[in-house]
Amino acid sequence: MKKLLSLTLATSFAFILSGCYGSASSMNTPKTLNLDVKHVCSIEENGIEKVLESAAKYNAIAKAEHLEFMRLGMTATQYIDSANAAVKSGAKTVDIVDKDGKTTGTVTTEYAAWRGCSFALRALQESEEAQTTWRLAIPGDGYKYE
Repeated sequence: MKKLLSLTLATSFAFILSGCYGSASSMNTPKTLNLDVKHVCSIEENGIEKVLESAAKYNAIAKAEHLEFMRLGMTATQYIDSANAAVKSGAKTVDIVDKDGKTTGTVTTEYAAWRGCSFALRALQESEEAQTTWRLAIPGDGYKYE
């Protein structure tokens, strides 16, 4: 009986400690803070296919954490999907589409891929930075206002 009680207490204690030391979202997120966006998303260095792979990888994590960026009416997912479709079809440009589905402009395929990659990676990096630098935004705790 004593062994059963001590085993139950030890198991409960282990579960409590594992809950205190990390949440599920922070454990699933890779550390992206030290990655260089210019290097990871460089089409010249990595090629457009590898950049789009990286973009899809980081954007999936950003979407899971509700951090997806949007610019000019297009989300990072739309930039990545449009660039993938353009690469497969051999198109040189990608249409920028607003939330109503109306074309508002065009960009090159390389620029769309770069933008999707940098948006996905920076969303995760800014989330990680916010965990440590949020105190700087409090008046009196970091910045001096003159």
